[in-house]
Amino acid sequence: MNPLRKWPRPLPALAAVTLIVAALAVVARYLPARLLAVTSDPSYPLASSDTLGDFPADAWLNGAGPITGADLRGSPVLVEFWTYLCYNCKNVEPWMKRTHARYAPQGLAVIGVHTPEFSQEREIDNVKHYLEKNGITWPVAIDNGFRVWRRYNSTNAWPAFLVYNRSGELVYRAAGENAVTGAEAAIRRVLEEKTNQQPAASSGTSDGIRVRAMRRTDSVAITLTPLPGFKLVESPPNEIWLDGAGEFVPIGKPFTGAEAAEVNYYAGPASVTVPLRGRAPQGRVRYRVCDERTGVCLQREVAFRAQ
Repeated sequence: MNPLRKWPRPLPALAAVTLIVAALAVVARYLPARLLAVTSDPSYPLASSDTLGDFPADAWLNGAGPITGADLRGSPVLVEFWTYLCYNCKNVEPWMKRTHARYAPQGLAVIGVHTPEFSQEREIDNVKHYLEKNGITWPVAIDNGFRVWRRYNSTNAWPAFLVYNRSGELVYRAAGENAVTGAEAAIRRVLEEKTNQQPAASSGTSDGIRVRAMRRTDSVAITLTPLPGFKLVESPPNEIWLDGAGEFVPIGKPFTGAEAAEVNYYAGPASVTVPLRGRAPQGRVRYRVCDERTGVCLQREVAFRAQ
């Protein structure tokens, strides 16, 4: 070897850093997802069910109340497991928004399950702020105890996508950014499928709103969902009349003090559970919505029948 041979000159520091960052970005893009070995709450074995049941969540955000598997029967369902500091989750967020905007009007129910990794992700106020800042409007379950994760997410990763048909049967489960392609194909299939089962609920649709009523053993769970282009008024409250209950049940918040001059809106759907007295399978909803394009607000009434 010639001792006078010159070795290649090292790359300038800036160029070297640029190459490293680019390489890391490529690696991150094609990693399947962030992974987690979950050990909390052994009462929920890891992904023991391929049938959509209840969500043992700690709380619900975006105006949603507790949502059960029975509530979702008859609707195709997309469930996403995510956490707001997850790089891969942020990358699929635009797809989630497009999917919700495109397929929710066709009947797709979208549920987000926020399962944290870091301590700050356990703070509900942090999650609320992220939803508001980034325009995420579908129901989000807070899963700080990992109970929903252990019941359904056998991928053990973020982001994970689960698609269920109208009967609550799992038809797709995968993790990672590239999983959205298969998820969307599964969503299209289940939207096209027909079910031979009797619907568990009936819906009433009127100006700007869809009403879904699910009958339970001793109550009726009612959900008001604004149609695209409308905002559902939270205060003054809407009202539900359940035949046999004998009175209107308010859903929303009353005005108080100086707030009486303001109108408040739900970020998404609103729900209420009304106790049954006797048979009472039907009723009416008085509701208020505002057209986002024209600014015109409507007060309407629509009938529903729960099954």
